[in-house]
Amino acid sequence: MTVQELFDRVVAEWPSRVNISDGYLVTDIGFMFPTLSSVWDNVEDRWKDNGDEWMNVGIWSLFQAAHRAARNTQSNNRKIIDISKLKISDFEYYLRLNLDQAEYDEYRALLK
Repeated sequence: MTVQELFDRVVAEWPSRVNISDGYLVTDIGFMFPTLSSVWDNVEDRWKDNGDEWMNVGIWSLFQAAHRAARNTQSNNRKIIDISKLKISDFEYYLRLNLDQAEYDEYRALLK
């Protein structure tokens, strides 16, 4: 599996744009974006029981990349993030971080 292939598969499951105007600062832990979290929950619910661990870890990694983009976007006073324009490098960063566990040794070895 290549990072690009997984990124494309995961992005296709998300809406193209997510409104982050409901984001707010939570003391000591950072930002909360309820709509973004709800979108992630919906995507995750569609895939969590299908046995495709690539998609499961990819969905979580894309949420993390989207959350990073939301924090940056909100600090620039914008209220929408475009999922299709997320940086693949952010997705790859979180994907590799998430795969850096013993249970994912086989997946790490297969990632290109």
